[in-house]
Amino acid sequence: MYKIIASCISHCGMVREMNEDNLYFDGKFLEEKHRGLEKAVTIHRDTSQLRSFAIFDGMGGEKDGEVASYLAAVQFRQEMGRQITESESPRDFLEKVCLDMNQTICEEAVKRHAQGMGTTATILCLKNEEMTVCNLGDSPAFLVREGEIFPLHEEHTNRHFLEEQGIAFRKPSLTQCLGIPPEEMAIHPYIHEDDIREGDQYLLCSDGLTDMVSREEIHRILQENLTPGDCLEKLQKQALERGGKDNITIILCRIA
Repeated sequence: MYKIIASCISHCGMVREMNEDNLYFDGKFLEEKHRGLEKAVTIHRDTSQLRSFAIFDGMGGEKDGEVASYLAAVQFRQEMGRQITESESPRDFLEKVCLDMNQTICEEAVKRHAQGMGTTATILCLKNEEMTVCNLGDSPAFLVREGEIFPLHEEHTNRHFLEEQGIAFRKPSLTQCLGIPPEEMAIHPYIHEDDIREGDQYLLCSDGLTDMVSREEIHRILQENLTPGDCLEKLQKQALERGGKDNITIILCRIA
């Protein structure tokens, strides 16, 4: 069993009027219509039972992106509320919850006649001595361990195709997300599993952070002698000072 110090923060950014990000923070999520959090929120937990954290980035520019991210967060909390059987692994749980969240969003999109309503999902589960990360879309997850930073996500975009075609200055499109009708394409969440180690830091964020602040700069700030909450406020401030072109939502879990 390990101790967890976890913090979260969310900001609308300097350009967008609506915050289309949402999150799941050990039982908490944001309202459907919100502009973020005034300051970082920090909790202390342990890994004696399943602890989960998630970022949902409503598809920017699409209709009802904030609805999709909110529905995903609500559905995820409902799934966390049920008892997970001993035979059900975190991988099994995450695969099921992704299908359930996708179905909920697709059904709501039909009701609203909102074709294209969707959200990314990046989820971290911690239990006992094991961690599991799951993602759909391009919201990143990173591990800082023994002075190095490692990506834990798979970027589900057409970035490589654009590079092969020599197309620059165009933001890559998502190839996987929540909100894809099953009859059009099956979703295939990327899942990464590993052991937990003392001193690990797990960072989840929307691309409102990584579009403004490089991985190297994120790594440097995470290695400073700061509390998790102060780390997030510093990262957010840096993204805002560089234009804050998108919503910025970040979760940091530090293992002790």
